[in-house]
Amino acid sequence: MLETSLHLAKRAVRGQVEAEQRLGPHFARMAEQIHAGQAIVREALDQTRLGGLERAPVDLRSFLFEVVSAVERPETVRVEVEAPAAQVAIDARQIRQLLLNLLRNAFEALAAGEGGAVRVAARVEGGSLGIEIQDDGPGIDPALAPRLFQAFATGRRGGTGLGLAVCRRIAEAHGGAIRVARREPHGTVMSVDIPLSD
Repeated sequence: MLETSLHLAKRAVRGQVEAEQRLGPHFARMAEQIHAGQAIVREALDQTRLGGLERAPVDLRSFLFEVVSAVERPETVRVEVEAPAAQVAIDARQIRQLLLNLLRNAFEALAAGEGGAVRVAARVEGGSLGIEIQDDGPGIDPALAPRLFQAFATGRRGGTGLGLAVCRRIAEAHGGAIRVARREPHGTVMSVDIPLSD
């Protein structure tokens, strides 16, 4: 509805040079806000659609490579994946969403600078699956860190602050946890631990 109204308003002034110049910046801001609102709605819907767990065995290494390849990333960002050849029983749809959110955050953090590296490392031991996503970006703002997994907490312009809240809900739905740590000398480590039995 809002997008249609904006489109009609732009069309109404098309060809009127003075009006286009005067209203162009306002239209651009409106479009930006509409897209931000749409992103909030999409992520809120993701958050409410978790449902019950549907665990099934997946090949961990293949799964991680498939998820990594599904995320668009800048050419200046390289990715390393390290995972054992193991079968793990997880809700692949939910864990895919969790990893996509974490990878997008890591890629965006690096895209703002001169690029860098993201490392995805998985291990299976003691009846649990551990996955770390490390980046060598600027790191998390210390003032934001305590609220990082709360809905609407974000340090990124245009961010919704729902992605990491969804990640926490998915990890907890699996009986697990997600944590953040600073990576020295700079960067971020996101750690997810998932028990492999109910």
